Amino acid sequence: MRRFWGNPITFGVVLLAALGLVFYLLLGREAADILVEQTLHREQVITRAGAASINSFLVLAGRSLVLLAGNGPTQDSLREFVEQWRWTPILGSSLVDNTGIVKLTVNQDGSKTGVGRSVADRDYFSKAKDSSGSGVIIGEAVISRVGQSAGRFVVPLVVPLRDEKGEFRGLVITSAVLDKLTELYLNPLKLSDRAGVHLVTGDGTVLYSTSGTAVGDNMVEYVREHKFLGSEVLLQKVGQELKKGEEGKLDLAWPVGNKWQRHLVAYSPIKIEEGRYWYLVLTTPVEDTFAFLGPLYMRILVTFAAVFLALLVYAVRLARHFASEERRRYEHKKHGIKE
Repeated sequence: MRRFWGNPITFGVVLLAALGLVFYLLLGREAADILVEQTLHREQVITRAGAASINSFLVLAGRSLVLLAGNGPTQDSLREFVEQWRWTPILGSSLVDNTGIVKLTVNQDGSKTGVGRSVADRDYFSKAKDSSGSGVIIGEAVISRVGQSAGRFVVPLVVPLRDEKGEFRGLVITSAVLDKLTELYLNPLKLSDRAGVHLVTGDGTVLYSTSGTAVGDNMVEYVREHKFLGSEVLLQKVGQELKKGEEGKLDLAWPVGNKWQRHLVAYSPIKIEEGRYWYLVLTTPVEDTFAFLGPLYMRILVTFAAVFLALLVYAVRLARHFASEERRRYEHKKHGIKE
């Protein structure tokens, strides 16, 4: 054992490995924490920008719809409106009479799909009929059954039409396809290919999701029905956040298949009306975040090893120098040679 530790090369290798391990653990943990916080911050910036963009889009589309309604919607004016919003999530516009029957429709593909259908059972029709103003009403997200967007989840924007006496005589409506809306403003900004983009309502209903979650399902109810260890804590935390109408960041873990997976979550609210919010949510698996640490760790370890080996070589040469000097003095003293 004494010979083992007395060998400078063996001792240096063991010391290098030990110091490298300590260095890796201490620095790695700190670097991981910093990277997690930076990733959450980047996600927050992305969702904030995406939410602001979607909100601006809805405001601008609403103002354009108000102008259309004020000028008296016709087939030509509807066509002009749709043309102005080409290459956006708006695929068409329609004129509805006071009984809820679609009278005119213009779609981007040129079709008139939806004419003659009734929308009297939709919440936005009731709101428009009962409202006293002529501003934009944003309805609840629904599966469209009118126009080119039929069969897709949309957010309807409507403006009531009234005559000189204030009597309700119908409405003009357009809608934004939610998957196209979210893909347009957020998908290009994902931090990794496995990152998830989600649009949910204040009660947890999924309006759009890239992770395979069924659109229209309520994620809160889903977790309640598929309980797992810690699900109640997760529900309590998510429920509290959804009620605030504020942006935030979370470091959460939930089961994916047969294993638990940690995710970094950031979300920002989209204000639809007073007290009513949607949330734009970005989730990134923490493994994707830590993947960036591999090259960094390797550079640090290689640099550390190079410095250590250089010092070790210098120490060995220095030790040999002193040993040579000591041996020379011993020989001189042994043979009576004065220095």
